[in-house]
Amino acid sequence: MKLRRHRFLLSVLLLALCFALSSCSAAGFVPKSDTTWGELYRHFDSEEFSELDPQLQQMMDEAVLSQEVAENEAQPLTEVGSVAPIYPEEDAEEMSAIMESSIYASAEGRVVNPVSGPSQIFFSLVAYPHADPCFIQYGAHLTTFTECPAICLAVALKDESGNYLAFDCSDEPTALTDADPAMRLFTLSDEFEELENGRPYTIEARAFVLPPEGKTIEGSLYTEASLATL
Repeated sequence: MKLRRHRFLLSVLLLALCFALSSCSAAGFVPKSDTTWGELYRHFDSEEFSELDPQLQQMMDEAVLSQEVAENEAQPLTEVGSVAPIYPEEDAEEMSAIMESSIYASAEGRVVNPVSGPSQIFFSLVAYPHADPCFIQYGAHLTTFTECPAICLAVALKDESGNYLAFDCSDEPTALTDADPAMRLFTLSDEFEELENGRPYTIEARAFVLPPEGKTIEGSLYTEASLATL
């Protein structure tokens, strides 16, 4: 009888341990005061991080999460067409709740040439929630008018406790233009899935731009926005 009781207690302890471990993993990545974008990237996909341009890796390892400051405050989206691919304009009642929670944020940097002067870099973030199933659609967009050796866009999702739940990144240009051969368009667009309804989340977006030789990057290429799921 004692042996059975011990086996039962052992089973209960093992179940409790498994539950605790699963709860910890579900909590996401907990940053420290000196955690960098490189550490965050490695946590979610170390193999993909290792394939980045080494200089981009170094930039990410030097960019501390807690030191990032948004250049402009996030603004509510005002154009219904921004979310029209999923929510047609005729769905006015459903669209109303979406638009109240949708956000737009932006930042601006410069590629500085000592001879010819600066060239602008435009960086923006758009995000909006979906109710059933619960997810947040996001799109980070960067436009540069200087041909840079390497560019990487990173987007991270953080909960109200400050834990990072998801991460996405891309270093592939979306489009080139015939009008300006030096112009590059980068877009990172997807969705953060399996979220909780009616909960606040923060999306942080960062662009890492490696300038051409002899040039430097100035200004902020970081933006963030908070929004609640429906």
